[in-house]
Parts: sequence; structure tokens; C-alpha cells
Amino acid sequence: MAQLFGAHTQGRWGQTSKGVGTPSIPVHGSWACVSGSAGEVVVYSITQIQFSSPEVGCYLQATGSVTVEYTLQNPAIATSREPGMASSTKWTAPQSLSAGAIAASDSPAWTAIRITFTEDADLMIFII
Repeated sequence: MAQLFGAHTQGRWGQTSKGVGTPSIPVHGSWACVSGSAGEVVVYSITQIQFSSPEVGCYLQATGSVTVEYTLQNPAIATSREPGMASSTKWTAPQSLSAGAIAASDSPAWTAIRITFTEDADLMIFII
């Protein structure tokens, strides 16, 4: 099951925005890491990922093959567990991320993000 870690979520030692294995390295901006398994699809609202106002943009880095899609629709609909509501969400074309590369988000603004893991991977999201 996919897990979300970040500065405002309950993380594990070494998997928070404070750094690897250390409790007090500050990070300017919003940082989150989503860990998932091959075949998993997860959707998060912007408020689950971002806790500060963006000034520059959104950047992504994956440890494996991952695709992301974005929407500007109501995040309550996009993240709904009700199949009828969630299926009505209009998503952007998928943005493919290769392992290790840092890429800017294809979308300049979004209210929800859908992440598809094509292999076991972590996806780091940094909004600055």
C-alpha cells in the first residue's frame, strides 16, 4: 500500500523532510515522498502534499518508473473513494518520470495528483 511521508505527515526516522536519519535539517518549501508498489495508483489532493505557498514551481524525482497526472477539478471529487465521483475527474496527459531524473511538473497548477507506479518506487515531490 502506498504511503505518503512529508514535513506535515507522520513519518519514520529518515523518511521525513528533515533529512535521512537526522531529526533537524530544515527544508524550504513543501516536500513529500510517496512510496508505492508496482501497479498501484494513488491520488492525493494538493493540501496533502503542500503546506506552504508555491513561489517557483513543483519538481518531481522518482527512484523508479512512475507516471503522474494532474487536475484542476475539486480535490474532494478527484480523491473520492466513490467510483462514480472519481471516474468523472478529468486528468492531464500522463507525465512519465524515469529513475533519478529531476523534472518540473508538466502542469503549472493543480488541485490533485494521480500517481501510477509501474514498478516499486518512491516519488519525491518538492514545491518551492
